[in-house]
Amino acid sequence: MLLGKGAVLAAIAGWATQRVRADGGGLRQLAASLDVRFALAAVVIALPAALGLATLRWWVLLRAADVPIGFGQAARLQAVAYAANAFLPGGTGGDVVKIAGGARTQGRGAEVAATVLADRVIGLASLVCIALASVLSRSTAHGELATRAALGLVVAFALASAYASRGLRARVPIERFLSRLPAGELLRRVDGAAVALLRRPGALALAFAVSLVHQAGDIGAFALAGRAIGLDAPGWADWCRIVPLAFVANALPVSLGGLGLMEGALVVLLGDAHLGTATQAVALGVAVRALQAINAVPGGLVALLDRRLGRRAPEADQPEVAREGGGTT
Repeated sequence: MLLGKGAVLAAIAGWATQRVRADGGGLRQLAASLDVRFALAAVVIALPAALGLATLRWWVLLRAADVPIGFGQAARLQAVAYAANAFLPGGTGGDVVKIAGGARTQGRGAEVAATVLADRVIGLASLVCIALASVLSRSTAHGELATRAALGLVVAFALASAYASRGLRARVPIERFLSRLPAGELLRRVDGAAVALLRRPGALALAFAVSLVHQAGDIGAFALAGRAIGLDAPGWADWCRIVPLAFVANALPVSLGGLGLMEGALVVLLGDAHLGTATQAVALGVAVRALQAINAVPGGLVALLDRRLGRRAPEADQPEVAREGGGTT
């Protein structure tokens, strides 16, 4: 598996290098002409979006699942999870951190796992919606692709509604099937927690709204990083189309830590639309990864300075109703 991902990374790196050479190079010149003002503005926007808004989205889901983890504890777990995603191979290290930390804190690993899964799905759905809105607002050139994406969202919504339907679940013995699988009891608990979340549409809508603001912040930081290296051609609608696709490409499990995937996607997306050169695209990918590394610093410090992260009882972060076992909406 690692050899295969390494081969993919090497192939993308070789292809991108050829494209940069065809441009005549210029990475050093771009670095030398970096506009520090836009770079600092990107950092200022990226950090609250990556940690504050991402934490708020997950915390809304935790509250909906009646998991009594306070916002402060959720923020600590989110920060360490971000650091894990930034520096560890694969894209699920952060999810493991949040599930394990939440389970140690409250002993409700199944419920926490359901919220982490819902958090991932809502984040992806909000990215797709932003990209879809951008495509539809500009032209009909990608009308077929936009139609397929919209249809996919409708189908996903219908499947989620059916999955949580009491009538369907009364006819289909899902729990009985899960109980026969390895780790059946755990799967049944995760299934129950997921269904309970799906039956809280208000909380899901709030998490989705927070996610839209979060993704807008990420797109804004991405655009500012682009301005810092001289990418002036793309407008806001262009970034709203490019950034979600680049993030989705980066999340594909075919390279080591997603390295090369975002850069390759940017080369294609910017180049095909005549919005930037391959050199600028690669430089932008490097700049965004530098932003991600900066955003990961707080989580790294938390992990280093607090070795008991996730084991501390979170009651200090909880409102009284949560301490008494009461749920909130």
